[in-house]
Formats: sequence, structure tokens, C-alpha cells
Amino acid sequence: MSVAESGGSGPSQLSLKCSASVSELGCPNFPAIFALGAAIDFFSELGGPHVIEQRVRDLAGYLAASLASAGFDVASTQDADKRSGIVLIDIPHAANVASLLKERDVFVSAKGLGLRLSVYVYNTFEDIERFIETLKEVANPTDLS
Repeated sequence: MSVAESGGSGPSQLSLKCSASVSELGCPNFPAIFALGAAIDFFSELGGPHVIEQRVRDLAGYLAASLASAGFDVASTQDADKRSGIVLIDIPHAANVASLLKERDVFVSAKGLGLRLSVYVYNTFEDIERFIETLKEVANPTDLS
């Protein structure tokens, strides 16, 4: 215990020890420890960080290319070496578009004058295609210019 005497009725009545034992751990967060172990196992089964990074870059590249093909203005870099899992598009009324997408269970972030879209290893190319179709329903690029 990190207190000199237990049994006080509140934090204002606690007297901390003056020794290093004040920093002793209490009960470890076992659920978090086990969850971390499972996550590490999962990512290892996928092939490790380099495989995951490449998958995310491939998905983000596909998303950016699909958006551009659909007529949306992609603000993110097209340089594959500098790409991340985040794609930005310039779009008028970004907050309204984000709200309309949320009503359709599509979650993006309105940032400045556009939308921030992100993909990760659990996304699929089909997810991206469905997203593009949903985005076109709520923000047709021909109506935005």
C-alpha cells in the first residue's frame, strides 16, 4: 500500500508513505495485459508490421484513386512512399456531409474544408467501394462544383 495507514474515510485524510514503497503496484490490469497479448498474436499472424503497413498503404491508395475516379478532389499526397492510412478530400459543407454519412453508419471526420478518411488492416476493398457509393449518394461530385 502506498499510504502510511489505511482506514481513512477519504482522500483528504490519506497520509502517503515517505519511502519508495509509495510507488508499488497495486493490482495489475490483467484484462488489458491479456488483450495486449491477443493483439500482438493477431498482428503477428497477419505477418507483422511491414505486411500491415503495406496493406494499409494499398487500401489508402485504392481509396484515393477511387475517389479521384469518382470526381472527388483528393487533397492527400499521391506519392505512395509518403502515403499513410489517412486520405483527405476537399469537399464543400464537410460537416454536413459527415453528418449525412453518419446517418448511414459511415464514420468520417470533418476537418477544415474537407473530410478525413482512414483505413486500416481490417478494411476491405469492398468496404471502400461501398463507401464511395454512399459518398456519391450524399455528396455527388458533379453537384459540388
